[in-house]
Amino acid sequence: MNKTKKRIRFLACIAMLSAMQVVLSRFLSIQTPVVKIGFGFVPVMFAGALYGAGGGALAGALSDVVGALLFPSGSYFPGYTLTAALSGAVYGWMLRGRHNLVRILLAYLITTLSVTLGLNTFWIALGRGYLYVDAAGRNFSNVWIQFAALLPTRLTQAGIMLAVQTIVTFLLLEVLHLDARIQETFQL
Repeated sequence: MNKTKKRIRFLACIAMLSAMQVVLSRFLSIQTPVVKIGFGFVPVMFAGALYGAGGGALAGALSDVVGALLFPSGSYFPGYTLTAALSGAVYGWMLRGRHNLVRILLAYLITTLSVTLGLNTFWIALGRGYLYVDAAGRNFSNVWIQFAALLPTRLTQAGIMLAVQTIVTFLLLEVLHLDARIQETFQL
């Protein structure tokens, strides 16, 4: 297969997975007062498992931008696009070619601790307007206070989603071998 056909298949698959992520995260999520359980991570995980860190990052970033433009829930903030891209990159680094329960759990632990609890909580704290900068441009104390206040409630969501993501990904990749089936069907 020549390079042009491979690029077209790559772009078509990334576009399809990004569209699936938008639909799964915006319309097919279960929202409770404490936690939001969604399966929007699945298409980005597949992009990472099929195409590596670059494909996962591209699918994550593209789906975040498209979702924010088509179905906004506030103003667009590029920090969330960065975290979506980082999550996809981690999935690609950890799940491309070699995946087992340990690697799957490690991928989700990395994204949960660094991206979900770290960066996303910081972006939420910044977005709530608690940023205070003194005359010399040094004091972010209000952001860190807000960050610390948000963290306990976000821990509950992160813990539940860590279990859901690990179990679903294990079933899809290790039990059903869907990544191999997708590669075979679409000749990726």
